[in-house]
Amino acid sequence: MKPPTYEFVDSDTLANDAWQRHAYGTRRQWTICLACCIAAGLVWAATWRHSTGELPVQSAVGWVDDSMVIQSLGFSEDGQWLIAGGMKATDGRSPEIAPGPLGLRNVRGFACICDGGSGRLVRMLEGAAGVVYAVAMSPDGLYAAAGTALNDNDQGQILLWETGGKLLRRFDNPLGYVAAVAFSRDSRTLVGAAAGQLNRWDLATAQPLHTMPRTPGMIQAIAFSPDGLRLATASRDGIVRVIDVDSGELRQSLVGHRHMANGVAWYPDGRTLVSCGWGEQAGMIQGDMIWWDLSDDGARRMVQTDDRLEVLALSGDGRHIVTGGGPYRGRLIHWNTTGGSEDAHDHEGKRIEALAFSPAGALAIASVEGGLTILPAPQAATSVAKERN
Repeated sequence: MKPPTYEFVDSDTLANDAWQRHAYGTRRQWTICLACCIAAGLVWAATWRHSTGELPVQSAVGWVDDSMVIQSLGFSEDGQWLIAGGMKATDGRSPEIAPGPLGLRNVRGFACICDGGSGRLVRMLEGAAGVVYAVAMSPDGLYAAAGTALNDNDQGQILLWETGGKLLRRFDNPLGYVAAVAFSRDSRTLVGAAAGQLNRWDLATAQPLHTMPRTPGMIQAIAFSPDGLRLATASRDGIVRVIDVDSGELRQSLVGHRHMANGVAWYPDGRTLVSCGWGEQAGMIQGDMIWWDLSDDGARRMVQTDDRLEVLALSGDGRHIVTGGGPYRGRLIHWNTTGGSEDAHDHEGKRIEALAFSPAGALAIASVEGGLTILPAPQAATSVAKERN
């Protein structure tokens, strides 16, 4: 058999092919080749391999070690900065095996600002004593926020910094750890999710604007619509909800996930949502991706898989979707934007904890014992590598 060669195909071609293959069938019709080496505390950033067969260009940063787990990532709107947050074992062990309730004893949180291109550490953000579960940067690039856990997850807190590092405010949440944070499109307000509760604050006055109605399921992820008028949530009860930001009223409840919903993102048109989720039944993993058409009363397309779909990222132009999961080996899946699975890829390290696209299309990946990897954008936004024999 001849060695495989690679060619670039446009996304329309993939869209026509995607629905002719079942999600459990062959998904390696194209390949993203990642050169990632974690050795002696080094974290490598790699380019996507292309049809010339050149080796990826690599650069190294060394601030992530095996005692740290990055659990959330977010880029600034101009792509200059990358914010990261998570936990670090104070005894030098992996936080995943730290003893105590929920594995959080002898662990403290951290949040930091990194260079958006290389992942190089720029500054640590002081004050995050509790484990950091969520981070975000304001669209204007002036602020950074982190959602944390206190007292073994019984309480939560949101911390607000200037991106220069000055801690500005702390917002307490007595309902539980803060699993998601997001800035409004105008950078004037901040929303945090704890348990099934959404809270919204005015950044200028630090006053709460209103508390949105509590939902039955614990909220796992939130995302503002492109126009900033709606907020989408993904919850453990498997329901994706669309909420009016100003009034706090529920606009739509989107039912379709078989188990919990873990991630949600808006397409640039503001009319389409994509969400991911997973669960277990009879010892079998059941994952699903759903595309929701909000202009057609929530009509949906679903793809089912046997992967744990724990985190999701959609590129700003809407052309690339990736999901990540685990638990014992990082699993990265690139999806066709019209609703078909294209490729599943084992990533360095264990469970993938966080994913984020930069405005230019670079992909940041954080995984347990795999540190932080940044994949620069492909040479063409509509191209992926397709393997043929």
